[in-house]
Amino acid sequence: MKYFIVQGYWYLEQETGEFQHRIARPGEMVARHPEFLVRNVHVYHPLFAQLALSADLLILHLVAEEETAQIIQRRKKLGKATLYEIPDNFLKVGDWVPPHNALRNPMVRQRILSAARACDSLILSSPALREVFGAVSDRVQVFENQIDHFSAPRKKNDFVFGWGGSLGHGHDLAWISPAIERFCRDFPDARFAYMGDRGLFDRLFAYLDNADYTEPGSLKAYYHFIRKLSVGIAPLIDNDFNRCRSDGKFIEFAAHGVVPLLSDVACYRHHGIDGENALFFSDGESFYQHLKTLYEQPDRVARLAKQSYDYAKLKRALLNHADKRMAYYRTFLPFEPSLDEIAEIPPCTGLIAHLHKAHYLADAHEYTEALEVLDEVLEMHPTYAQAHMLRLKTLCNFGYHREVMEEYHDFACEPVYWDVLYCYLSQSALALGDARQSELVRKIADLGLRTRCSYKPSLNNERMFRKLLKINPYDYEALIRLSQITAHNPKKVEEASALFKRAVFMNPEELGAG
Repeated sequence: MKYFIVQGYWYLEQETGEFQHRIARPGEMVARHPEFLVRNVHVYHPLFAQLALSADLLILHLVAEEETAQIIQRRKKLGKATLYEIPDNFLKVGDWVPPHNALRNPMVRQRILSAARACDSLILSSPALREVFGAVSDRVQVFENQIDHFSAPRKKNDFVFGWGGSLGHGHDLAWISPAIERFCRDFPDARFAYMGDRGLFDRLFAYLDNADYTEPGSLKAYYHFIRKLSVGIAPLIDNDFNRCRSDGKFIEFAAHGVVPLLSDVACYRHHGIDGENALFFSDGESFYQHLKTLYEQPDRVARLAKQSYDYAKLKRALLNHADKRMAYYRTFLPFEPSLDEIAEIPPCTGLIAHLHKAHYLADAHEYTEALEVLDEVLEMHPTYAQAHMLRLKTLCNFGYHREVMEEYHDFACEPVYWDVLYCYLSQSALALGDARQSELVRKIADLGLRTRCSYKPSLNNERMFRKLLKINPYDYEALIRLSQITAHNPKKVEEASALFKRAVFMNPEELGAG
């Protein structure tokens, strides 16, 4: 018999480093043990709620769906643990994340922090993240990225230094690009290899004769790309987001016999030792000088490549960390395993992609277009609960309250979606002056959500905001409103400042760095 573990995630792309390092590879590692059965399930999958409730252990990776709270609570009633993972400092994302992206929405951030607080433990990807989110949960575990693909150092006749990554690293690469240009011009027989977005390459390096472009691809393709490098570069501007990154590029270079040339920032300094398993630079000049020295001293390249490879093989091999992860999981499994096997879960990639598009449009307030996509989705799958919940929310936000009441008042769905259903029905009933509003509110199980829906909208309802913050200290609107109310009372200025500081933590872009 086996324990059934479900890893729930929202990422659409599964070939990203984050998905592979945080979900796919750890899941595969655990599943190799005969005691565990692991399935990765997208939160938009039609079977997600059913699988999430049936799992012996549920791990949610930065999931922020409105039904998440009910999934966690219902699992608690079943005596089952739920873990939450935060892989990076999502409160400090850069401008590569569009303004209308859900991760910039304070209400989405509220749901992330609230879910992390409600779960039995919080998993983080780096020690620096503990400093940011350590207070969210009473039980925090750091599982750093490890690696399961190695390629021993080999002699390279040409000097090739390179970089591969996503647009999320665009500013970091642009920061060091003048030094890359200078080195390429000073040493024309050296080559700079680039793998990633074509537009970024054309903007920064297309004019260099000794710069080579490789289109982005799978993690396997990326590993094939870095194997040909003598030196792998990992520039990072020292900011709040980058300091909390994992050291993925460091261990990827090291594991493939490539000298890691890394920015001198916290995420790399935790395990990197200058001159032993990596080299560090703080600006363009130190970057250039390190490259020049390595170019002139091939023996040093060979020595550093071997030392970094030995470090990765000994300290960062994924399988060497399997026992630690499985032991941690077992602490949340006080009962005997009972599952023999489970059928393969149909991928439903088309449905998921369509719903993802609808969410994107709704987040951008393009409600008409979102509803059109949702109609297509529901034509394919008429009982698709997540699509119905988004359609309900979109109709409500668009002001189609009569349609909400007519189409969804008697709608049947799985219990984990009831709070979402009754919340939006109550909002539409309130807007229409429908007498059923109070009855709908009473059906909401979540105390915080029920409290908010019970009160008439008011900017000065101090009692309600205090009650909401007692239930959920990450209620963003309550933090803002109560800080405004208390700021007008000379005796509560200190409290107002503390409340506003917590709000800034959740929304630094709009409220200031504080």
